[in-house]
Amino acid sequence: IPHELYGEDIAAIVKLKPNYNFESIKASLADYSQKHLSPHQRPAFFMTIDEFPAGIGGKIQKHRLKEIVINKLQLR
Repeated sequence: IPHELYGEDIAAIVKLKPNYNFESIKASLADYSQKHLSPHQRPAFFMTIDEFPAGIGGKIQKHRLKEIVINKLQLR
């Protein structure tokens, strides 16, 4: 996602199975990244999405995902 100073920042996007609590998953992800990733690799944002945008072959369309995240966070 866009960052004013560094140009880009990291966002972790997850698709949850039914009946999972995003806040508990978010805490687990933050804890895991704190323990296993260096500071410049850690996501600045965690969010959930209903469906990943996929092309005909099923591959995730990263450019569309980036736009969804930017719109959801109202960064533009």
